[in-house]
Amino acid sequence: MTAINSNTSTTNNDNKKTTNLLQKYNVKDLLWASITKPSLKQNAGLHLMEDEDGVIRVERVDGAFEMFTQVKPGDRLLEFQEQDVSCYEGGIKEIEKLIKESLKVQVRVLKPSADVEEEEDDDDDTSAMTLEIAAGDTLVLHYGTNDKDGLNGKMVKIKRESSKKGRWLVQVQDTGKMMIVDEAHLFAISSFHS
Repeated sequence: MTAINSNTSTTNNDNKKTTNLLQKYNVKDLLWASITKPSLKQNAGLHLMEDEDGVIRVERVDGAFEMFTQVKPGDRLLEFQEQDVSCYEGGIKEIEKLIKESLKVQVRVLKPSADVEEEEDDDDDTSAMTLEIAAGDTLVLHYGTNDKDGLNGKMVKIKRESSKKGRWLVQVQDTGKMMIVDEAHLFAISSFHS
């Protein structure tokens, strides 16, 4: 299994396309990732969803994508197999089918923080607010409509940062359950509105 992560990797064929992305987004907010599966039977570990605005996002990562890339839940899928996601007429279903049928899976994603900044730039009344997380903090967990375990609104205590940047080991206060959570799902108690 091979994997590559790069924020700036380009080839002659995609220089123009990459230039367009770099004009629209800051290079630090883009991530290019590629994995090669040893067989078609292996799961790549990239699971997608479509949000309420019709944007294709990473729902969760496991397997090869979790072990070998920095792609995280909440990342916005911009390109799949070196093509803009809008080129896939079948949308998310076509992309998911191709993920299963391909030995090599290449994506370019936009980090969620860039999406927030882009939306805030459009609205002059909104100022950027970042949540600084530290061990010992008590925060609220919120997965939105993807809450399969009934954890929306549960208070969690931050234990430590995971080995993967942007992920945290937390303990659910009601149950004592320990779990790893992406920081995109953690909110300050005072700012949480379900």
